[in-house]
Amino acid sequence: MKVLMVFTHQLYGEGAGYHWPSMDTGRWNDLIPKYADYAKRVAALFANTGLISAYQIWNEQDTRPENARAAVPISAKDYANMLTQTIRAIRSVDGKTPIITGGHVGG
Repeated sequence: MKVLMVFTHQLYGEGAGYHWPSMDTGRWNDLIPKYADYAKRVAALFANTGLISAYQIWNEQDTRPENARAAVPISAKDYANMLTQTIRAIRSVDGKTPIITGGHVGG
């Protein structure tokens, strides 16, 4: 069995004052460093244990807002920022475990 750790909108943000449907770049810029820090903390717990096969950053980020039920859409520009900051944060504590993007709805 292999474990894929998926860092979704539930990692940080739920109940922390972020209202997903009204997110804009300013709000994403506020959230992303906090989100990346939480990912770093989680990765630090599992670093060098061999328990995690890969980390996935967000999921279905390209879901159209009108179709969003369980997924939280984020613009490509804001997602690139999230992906970059989160990869750097994880790499600061774990240089080995693969990191992948979230799954894409649009193909």
